[in-house]
Amino acid sequence: MKKLAKALLGLIAAVAMLFTGLALPSSAVAADTTYTLTINGTETGHTYEAYQVFSGKLSENKLSDIQWGSGVDGEKILNALKVDTTFGDGDSNAFKDVTTASGVAEKLSAYQTDSAEAKEFAKVVGANLKDAAGTSQEGTSTEQGKYPYTISNLAAGYYLVKDKNNSVPEGDDAYTDFILKIVKNTTATPKSDVPTVEKKVKDVNDSTGDTSDWQDSADHDINDTIEYKLTGDLPSNYDSYTKYAYKFTDTLSKGLTLNKDSIKVYAVKGAGEQQTKTEIKKLEAAGDDGYTVATANYTGTGDKYEGGTVLTIDFADLKQAAAATAGETLTIDKDTKIVVEYSATLNGNAVIGSAGNPNKVDLTFSNNPGGEGTGTTPEDTVIVFTYKVIVNKVKSDNTALAGAKFKLEKKIKGQNGAEDTWKVLGEKEATGDGSNVFTWEGLDDGDYRLTETQTPDGYNSIDPIEFTVTAEHQVVWDGTGDALTGLNGNNASGLITFTSSLPDGSLSTNVVNKSGSELPETGGIGTTILYVAGAVCVIAAGLWFGLRRRNSVR
Repeated sequence: MKKLAKALLGLIAAVAMLFTGLALPSSAVAADTTYTLTINGTETGHTYEAYQVFSGKLSENKLSDIQWGSGVDGEKILNALKVDTTFGDGDSNAFKDVTTASGVAEKLSAYQTDSAEAKEFAKVVGANLKDAAGTSQEGTSTEQGKYPYTISNLAAGYYLVKDKNNSVPEGDDAYTDFILKIVKNTTATPKSDVPTVEKKVKDVNDSTGDTSDWQDSADHDINDTIEYKLTGDLPSNYDSYTKYAYKFTDTLSKGLTLNKDSIKVYAVKGAGEQQTKTEIKKLEAAGDDGYTVATANYTGTGDKYEGGTVLTIDFADLKQAAAATAGETLTIDKDTKIVVEYSATLNGNAVIGSAGNPNKVDLTFSNNPGGEGTGTTPEDTVIVFTYKVIVNKVKSDNTALAGAKFKLEKKIKGQNGAEDTWKVLGEKEATGDGSNVFTWEGLDDGDYRLTETQTPDGYNSIDPIEFTVTAEHQVVWDGTGDALTGLNGNNASGLITFTSSLPDGSLSTNVVNKSGSELPETGGIGTTILYVAGAVCVIAAGLWFGLRRRNSVR
């Protein structure tokens, strides 16, 4: 009996996994006494069940007279243990000659707490359950927002406690690891964890050559290539799972065109100089040793993603994922981050102004270490802005002036010491009712040059005007409220002044042309009179000579 009691204590140490420091009364307890198990520190909405694995007499911190409990099928558990290679193959299997519950307890005493064998025993028990001995009641929330649960009227014994099947609230929650606990009036703290996901974007200023860190907002020109990154982590109890589904669902709004060939997925460990980054194998068809990529049209209507694209990156079983390079070793554990990098192009459907062009992601993950089930993280969103410049051609009195043409250029920073260049964004001629209004859409922040390429008749040409577009947007953003907080145009010469509209994403300005000067000319009314008088004299002289000649003939 002493040997059996010692074996049970070893079992408790080996398979408790999550709990230590049990304090049981030293005096003997009557066989018909019942107990309450309190489960602390969990979210609301859980339903726990307790299954008796071993029954026995509770006395002086020990269970004696150990038998299979009412909550399990002992014969099936024993048969499963004998063929489970975790405990040895064939004749080396630890349970090969075991026939009783007490024999199982004695063999388990050889394994350490939280060992692979201890966790495997809990899973075998969890796969061979019968009737629950009790179901939890949810208590009142504590100050920390956690809820205690109680399971009452439990007989002495050793119990497996688990979330009831299909009872975990939908969303960002997970089933607990199996809890193996000897019951008296005692408490337990379940262990469960969920992964998180975040999405980031990079911002580039073409005129300065500056590229931002990964952040929540950016601005770009239409036709720019935009870099995105998704980062998912893993739960602290990742090792408790035998299989782990892991799927990114990324939704791009209509103004973003996915560059599918740019997608790369990495397993990243560590940080800084110690960081390792291993590319993960991409599968062309469904399988378990990598990930698949799929795209589909967004089917929702009436929201900011209508007409967009849904990208999924799906691991059927992350635990079997292999490296992209043959022969390279890939190890994924609870400290590994799964990183997706890809690019998209800002296209002609891009929304201009503060509504922006959002892009969101969520992560679907296995949430039941003891069986099937998935949860989904909250969404994380980033946003890309683009703007427009409006030029109004006016006279000195600010009335419309038609007949002009303008060219807009953007300064592009030279690479590797090369000189800066000016990229032509388009030459425009305004016609119709708005014949004095010129609009360039889909612009980023940066330095620009406006040149009048055709001057209205009778007006003086203007010199090229250089100006800078600047914008402020929240680089850390929770997806709510307006991320675009400022938009300005600055002309150092002071020749133009911009008016900003955040909702429209516009910078408007008047460009004034002055008419040509009326310079003084030679001649005028005085000379005209002289010309007339001279002509009269010439005519008079002609008449006089004519009359004189006539008289002479006579």
